[in-house]
Amino acid sequence: EGMEVVLVASRDSETSKEGTVHAYDIRTGSLLQTYKGAGDVTDMSLIGSDYFCASSETATVITIWTWNKVTPIFKSPVTERLSSITASFDGCYVLGGGISGSVYIWEVTSGDLLFHWEAHYKKVTSVALTEDDSIIVTAGEDGLVKGWSLSDVLASATRTALVSPDETSIQGGIVPEWTGAAHTLAVKDLHLGNDRLYTVSLDRTLKIWDPMNGRLLGSVVFGTALNQVSVDSSQRTCYVGGIDGKIYAVHLFAMPCISEEILSNFTAKDMTDGHQKPITGMSTSNRGDLILSSSLDGICKVWDAQSGQLLNALADRKVPVTSILVIRKPAGMGSLTQWNPRSTIKSLSKYPKLEPSQGQLVLTLIDPVSKSHRQDRMRAIQHAIHHVVETPDDNASIIDVNAMKEEISHLKSVVANLEEEETPQQLTGPIDQDAQDQEKFQKFLERKRATPSSNQNKNKRNGPPKKQRKGRTQQ
Repeated sequence: EGMEVVLVASRDSETSKEGTVHAYDIRTGSLLQTYKGAGDVTDMSLIGSDYFCASSETATVITIWTWNKVTPIFKSPVTERLSSITASFDGCYVLGGGISGSVYIWEVTSGDLLFHWEAHYKKVTSVALTEDDSIIVTAGEDGLVKGWSLSDVLASATRTALVSPDETSIQGGIVPEWTGAAHTLAVKDLHLGNDRLYTVSLDRTLKIWDPMNGRLLGSVVFGTALNQVSVDSSQRTCYVGGIDGKIYAVHLFAMPCISEEILSNFTAKDMTDGHQKPITGMSTSNRGDLILSSSLDGICKVWDAQSGQLLNALADRKVPVTSILVIRKPAGMGSLTQWNPRSTIKSLSKYPKLEPSQGQLVLTLIDPVSKSHRQDRMRAIQHAIHHVVETPDDNASIIDVNAMKEEISHLKSVVANLEEEETPQQLTGPIDQDAQDQEKFQKFLERKRATPSSNQNKNKRNGPPKKQRKGRTQQ
């Protein structure tokens, strides 16, 4: 069994919007590496075995690192701030939950934004996939928990690829496999085990579900609102963190037999005194003997799972710790020159890539208002870029300029496509017989207009009749 590492994301200061990710050995507490340029991290996730990424509370970017570089390899602009992020276990897809309630999915190897859909009415607080990558589970501040089929999402991405190039987003009619509405307030976190789903909410309950069909299996009531949950690898004990800073342990094997009957008011053991401020992260070691928790009080604590004794305090910097992630130590961590990633990754796209398939019927509607709006928007962004470059200030960052340049490139391609259109609508594809007849009729009318009539020829021979008649009248 390899060394286990905890990634601890914290702000650089109480008021700073920038942050750093520190990698610690969870058993010795030694600092292994520091990753810079994190921003105000809301969530972190592995991408395969060679990369990890983070979403930001204050910036519309996804930051991506590889293990042997202390600075990000990509800062990918996105359309909105993401409150949660995860990746498929095979490392092929990255998913992000937005503050608007939308969920986005990118392909890692190409960086393409494949699809996004409105999953919740309010902010998506957590998103995760089952271990076989078949079901996407999302939780939101609307109090709902939903399960989505990954294959349906990818199929919807293919179906909605044939849309107008005037669109800057992809919206789909995807429906969830199931919806859980047992919580009465915002769902703050979820954890997916082997065959169980655990969710915690501000309604002070921990709920247990079947992630394949959304069936509610159990419910535990606490004395405080909850915002973090984690379960050990054997699924014997569930640990939850409250807004009161305390950690609670629920021994699942001691509970009555899990069935369709809801278990309520089950007494949970208050394991430790916890933290001074609300808990922001919960995790366990692979062996299940250690529990890790982080808080806005700026400390990541390591606890003994059996006794509840505090073993170590990491990242005690008195600045808020916003997220933690426990992983096995990657091969490239600490090897700044001797290691190269085995897989490839590209910067994630802000906009979807629209490529209509051959042989399909594509209808493009021209909207003059949207066309002029995009042209004005492009000019405004160009002016903003020149202003940032010529008069830089402390708040102007390279990523802002790159984001605007990328939007200009996108808008230029859209405007170019619009300017090529000559009619209110363009129909591409096989031309049927009716269209050919219509074209012949139009050519016939044009020839008739171009051919002089017999009366016109007679007038040319006799001279201008209007002037002659006017002269005779005057005589």
